[in-house]
Amino acid sequence: MEKSTLIFIAIILFSTCTPILARSYMPCKKNEDCFKLKCPAPYGGPQCIVLGCQCPLTKPLICKDLDDCTEYCRSRGQDVDNCSEGFCYCLIPPM
Repeated sequence: MEKSTLIFIAIILFSTCTPILARSYMPCKKNEDCFKLKCPAPYGGPQCIVLGCQCPLTKPLICKDLDDCTEYCRSRGQDVDNCSEGFCYCLIPPM
């Protein structure tokens, strides 16, 4: 009974390995530094945001200027970072 329980736990652990790795912290300075991170999300590859690699989990808002991003970022409880190449980028406020 104990052996089958351990096997079951191991299967669950290894099946959730990719999402756990996607949330792990990898330091970066540019998007090219994040090539090792595998993202399960359908919204693109890993991005370097606030000196750490992150997987985009939501579709980014298309923006024309910084004012378009203000309401979007505030609704997520974050601060506006920038609007570049038509996408909004938000910052998690410091605690």
